[in-house]
Amino acid sequence: MEAITKDRARSIMEDARHALEEVARKHEVEVGALRARFSTSALTLRCELARVNEDGDAETKHWTEYKRRAIIDPQLDPAALGTIRTWGGVTYRITGYRPRSTRYPIQAERTRDGKTFRLPKRIAAPLEGEEV
Repeated sequence: MEAITKDRARSIMEDARHALEEVARKHEVEVGALRARFSTSALTLRCELARVNEDGDAETKHWTEYKRRAIIDPQLDPAALGTIRTWGGVTYRITGYRPRSTRYPIQAERTRDGKTFRLPKRIAAPLEGEEV
């Protein structure tokens, strides 16, 4: 059998994503993160499926954690979840909260390509002039 190379792992992940998207459509959920680890002899895939709320947002574990934290943390704007904010001249959409990350707990997608990043809490702070 042929060894698993980086290119082969990417090809397998792409095929797996297409298959998962078909299953997700059937069950009315959304495919979130799809991650892989591989060696020359094995490939381990990990995926996240999340229900889609009425606003069209996938309610991942990080999405839910943000909503929970925003209630008790005055540094977080509850309305910031799902909004577009700018950080360092780049625009991001806030997608969740990662409690184990103390320095950069905010999870966000870069709007131009959808790549996920972790950012400091300040990006999700209430905007000037807003009441929390």
